[in-house]
Amino acid sequence: MTEKFNEKLIEILKTDSRFVDDEGELVKAAVIDRAWKIDRDLVKLLLADPDSRMMMTNQKFDVCYNVQTTIDDKNNLVVDYDVTNDVNDQKQLNEMARKAKEVLGVESLDVFADKGYFHPDEIKKCVDNNMIPYIPEPKPSRHKEESVPKAGFCDSDFKYDASRDVYTCPGGRELTFSVVVEKNNKMMKKYRSDSCSSCESKSKCTRKKNGRVIFRWEHEEILDEMRKRVKENKDVVKKRNCMCEHPFGTIKRGFNQGYLLLKGLRKVGGEMGFTMLAYNMRRVINILGVNKLIESLNTGKVLSQI
Repeated sequence: MTEKFNEKLIEILKTDSRFVDDEGELVKAAVIDRAWKIDRDLVKLLLADPDSRMMMTNQKFDVCYNVQTTIDDKNNLVVDYDVTNDVNDQKQLNEMARKAKEVLGVESLDVFADKGYFHPDEIKKCVDNNMIPYIPEPKPSRHKEESVPKAGFCDSDFKYDASRDVYTCPGGRELTFSVVVEKNNKMMKKYRSDSCSSCESKSKCTRKKNGRVIFRWEHEEILDEMRKRVKENKDVVKKRNCMCEHPFGTIKRGFNQGYLLLKGLRKVGGEMGFTMLAYNMRRVINILGVNKLIESLNTGKVLSQI
């Protein structure tokens, strides 16, 4: 009975252009995406693997796991890995960096990641643990033509003077510290100006009757220092893409493993463990050769070439 119901359901779904590809075949991810918006329990019934999640990948939604890796910059070896079902990377930075630091046995570590890892709390944790992050800040979303503030009047266009603890707006007016408030579970310093009402650019800046307000996180100086590091080390930050894509490119193309064979978080974690081991072994063979790798394994000594 269930089989007949599923066949009928697929037949019905195929009549809706939202759920089929150019060849008329059912796109499972599109069905799950729609169901997710309506009823999350329904998604669990539709998913063959209840531990997996709908995630954005390659500019489309698909049923996935989130594979995290840390890569060393000298030999492109996988230092550590993890498999999660978190739908983004924002809560992964500190934990992955901490484990890499522990594996490498170092006192400090420079950490490079893409803008998907940008999260103030995670960045602060890294700094507190003597790990120096280089994370590009995501650009603010483009404003619609009728929205305010207009381009050129976003928060990032306001310049902060740490010595005086004031912001200067694009029009040259100063916003001074007013009060500390809690916003989005963070303690924020609030800055405002009494001269907004007479500013000729107010309509481009804010619709608030009392003028523009800027909120500054109590640990914002950590982000300011990181922004400066990223700006001064653009070439090094860009190198991160090469480091990260090397193992994933090899795994997906060289190993032909662009998808997972097992189901369930625990089993997928084991599958990725074997994959990362195979990648590291091939990488070390390319660097040292088979004989030196066997010698190193037999003696238990790490060769200086690595």
